[in-house]
Amino acid sequence: MEEFKITKREILFSTIIICVMIGLGVWISNPILRSASESAMNTVSSVKVYTDDQFSYIRRTDVGDFLAEGTLSAVNPVHIDDISGEYLKIEKEKEKYTRHVRHYTTTDGKGHVHHHTQVYYSWDHVHTDTFCVDSVEFLGERFKLDDVGYRVRLDYKETQKESMTIRYIYRVHPIDVDGVMFGKCEEKEYKNLSFNRDGTIEKVVTSAERRIKNAPIVFWVLWILLTAGLVMLFYYLENNWLED
Repeated sequence: MEEFKITKREILFSTIIICVMIGLGVWISNPILRSASESAMNTVSSVKVYTDDQFSYIRRTDVGDFLAEGTLSAVNPVHIDDISGEYLKIEKEKEKYTRHVRHYTTTDGKGHVHHHTQVYYSWDHVHTDTFCVDSVEFLGERFKLDDVGYRVRLDYKETQKESMTIRYIYRVHPIDVDGVMFGKCEEKEYKNLSFNRDGTIEKVVTSAERRIKNAPIVFWVLWILLTAGLVMLFYYLENNWLED
């Protein structure tokens, strides 16, 4: 077994690699960390809103960035006869129990090829019908659902079988959901809205403060690991050119 040996020239050259990586790290990290810090600082310094009156007031006064905590409610909730209740959104997925035939080959240890046929059944998607509200209300103001930047998360409701081979799966979103809306008030309008479910202003601000503190640490830990990996890879390569 050949002995692993690190030469003096390899150590010298690896020192150059480390210095270059540190320089690159400083150059790359500055814009990345600056952007992340500015984004988090905007969140921390945003105007905090908790009531209908405050929400209406910040629009009239163009305060800029804001964080508003409240309940997002469906306007004219949707309902279908298949299931009970009214919702912000309903998905009705049709599935069909389908027979599949799979042909495949295997080769044994002696090189003989064997042909096989596998028959199996599975519930396969056919199509999905969607029923959703157009508008929502938040802290006394009405918005188009598409304008509030909310990624609707559906919860499983129930499954109904039409026959032995056809079934329907229902997923729904409740009429009301609590959360935090981030946005900007400019020209007497709400802009760049983004609603996050199941959050509070306190949690959002704490998370932003944590990002400001931890972003440099996370970046440099990852960068140091990358640098160490490059140096180790360099040591394991045959670097005969250094001895010429």
